[in-house]
Amino acid sequence: ASGYWIGNGSNTSWNNTANWSATTGGAGGSSVPVSTDDVTFDGGGTGKCQIDATVNIKSITVATAFTDTIFQNAYTITLGTTASAFSGGKFMGSSSSITCNGAFTLSGTVFKSTSGTFTSAANFTFSSGTFTHNNGTLKFTATNTITGNITLYDVEFNAASSSKTFTVAAGTTLTVDHNMTISGAYTGFVNTGTINLKGDIYLNSTALGGGGSSTLNIIGTGNQRIYGSSAYNTCRLINLNINKTSGTLYLSGIIAVTASWTYTAGTIDGSTYNGTVEFNGTLTITGSHTLHKVRFANLYTTNTYTLASGTTLTVT
Repeated sequence: ASGYWIGNGSNTSWNNTANWSATTGGAGGSSVPVSTDDVTFDGGGTGKCQIDATVNIKSITVATAFTDTIFQNAYTITLGTTASAFSGGKFMGSSSSITCNGAFTLSGTVFKSTSGTFTSAANFTFSSGTFTHNNGTLKFTATNTITGNITLYDVEFNAASSSKTFTVAAGTTLTVDHNMTISGAYTGFVNTGTINLKGDIYLNSTALGGGGSSTLNIIGTGNQRIYGSSAYNTCRLINLNINKTSGTLYLSGIIAVTASWTYTAGTIDGSTYNGTVEFNGTLTITGSHTLHKVRFANLYTTNTYTLASGTTLTVT
């Protein structure tokens, strides 16, 4: 079934059958959309929409012909596995959760996310428009491909139900203004692309292994901290580049590293929180710097650890 928004501004309620039609620009009186309905906002209805009930629909398409605003207000939004796309108008998120189980594309819309959690369980694409993170969390929970340079507040890669591979598309940079978390009971890999992190990173996954080929740049100007695991070989880091112009990077717990470890600039403090850097994989360590505790592990295969030419690693 399809539900078309036909509101003209005099009645702005989502939860009113008068604002819904089975055809674009058609007569009102169609049912308020439910989980089996694909919802469309287009030129057939140009008035603003105030969401005033919990939304659970199959998908949503906001076409370029829609020029007004959709307000989330205090209601959760759940989108099904059919692709959803925002190409017109404005979407104003609140603090309630948004869950998108299908592909999500933002191309032209002014999109203010929720200050709570936006959960993405399929591909996430930003090609144009404006994405405002609203100090919320963007949580990836499936084998996602994330495409398009975008600034986030908190980002979480969560492998809760099974092992996952999260792909940051080649050429894509995710800028994270606050914190990054890797979580779940299963192995998570983050591949390709770049993540520029200005806050802390939490290695919360309880699974052995993990890692990936993405590059994580530690670039915050204030103090930052890597919260490691309590067990060896758990929740491995991706390629890491420490490049801080000010502030201190604190290391705590066991920080498992299976990819490259690069020091470019900044102050590292591994002793305050008794941090251990566990190198576990054939990898290269680049840039002279000081760590508190270091462990070179050969758990399953023989690894080769290379100190790049000119690099001195001091262990206190």
